[in-house]
Amino acid sequence: MTIGGKNADYSKNKLKIKFDVPEVQKSMNHFKMYDAKTQAKIRLAIRKSLRNIKRGAKRRVPVRTGELSSKITDTFDMKSASGSVSANTFYAHIPEFGSKYVKARPYMRPAFEDEKPSLIKGIKDAVKP
Repeated sequence: MTIGGKNADYSKNKLKIKFDVPEVQKSMNHFKMYDAKTQAKIRLAIRKSLRNIKRGAKRRVPVRTGELSSKITDTFDMKSASGSVSANTFYAHIPEFGSKYVKARPYMRPAFEDEKPSLIKGIKDAVKP
């Protein structure tokens, strides 16, 4: 998992964190070599995990007005079988990482960490012969 630095994007009023999962990346490097049925299973596993990460983040996010929770979205690209979960507010990084005045209350990273074993299992099951 990589967080911060060049892998965290705070631009365009979004919080995006890049998570590296070597077990998944290995399968995705060979994605186009799999048959259509296996590709469909991989897409389904990724899409399901994205939804679960979004739900987990919404459950964990500190709620004051509900705006941040309502701005957590997921996207999925069928062609590349990749996607993201992002928080689309200019202040989304503050509860995630904290600040000088606000204690960190992570919501995105724990949601990912909870879903990571299911994502890995889903990909492994999809590519099994």
